[in-house]
Amino acid sequence: QNGQFPTLKGVGTISAVDNITDDVAKYFAYTLNNKLIVKGTAKATVAVFNANGTLLGRVNANTDKSEFNLSSKGVYLVQIIEDGKSSVLKVIY
Repeated sequence: QNGQFPTLKGVGTISAVDNITDDVAKYFAYTLNNKLIVKGTAKATVAVFNANGTLLGRVNANTDKSEFNLSSKGVYLVQIIEDGKSSVLKVIY
């Protein structure tokens, strides 16, 4: 890991964060009724990107569950930043 998120082809870097963690086990993402729901995010910043790298939404979570509306099927990347560490989940909808 080089301190950056993976580069999507033709898009560039989504974000650069100094501390990236592989500890994504405490986060859980799923889809339900055209929504992407991320659990375990009580004190985190959560951002959702589509496969093209476009930011679809970002929230500073203050509850254990963050929700985002999805307009179409596809692959989504969920970036979770908590305590200066970043995790990325891939969700296929």
